[in-house]
Amino acid sequence: MTVTGGLMLAAVGAALYLLAAIMLARANHDQRVPYWSSPRVPSGSSVAVRTIGAATIGFAAIASPLGYWGVAALLTAILCGVAVIAHHNRSLQRV
Repeated sequence: MTVTGGLMLAAVGAALYLLAAIMLARANHDQRVPYWSSPRVPSGSSVAVRTIGAATIGFAAIASPLGYWGVAALLTAILCGVAVIAHHNRSLQRV
């Protein structure tokens, strides 16, 4: 796999990971989502999408010559998910 293919695969995985965080926030629209534990309203579909996204990023990091960029893609996806949860929790405090 080429570097371009690896980056595209990592971008798809990051988008799936971000989509999973959005799905989780929508499933818990009236409750805070904890950072380090399970939410009160579990969303099975968001767990599946998050797993597929993480596996896609992991495959991109292993199968392509991304090197440290594969780790950067994984960290970017995780930070985007944390940002979605932080935005969700802040929006609940304002109401």
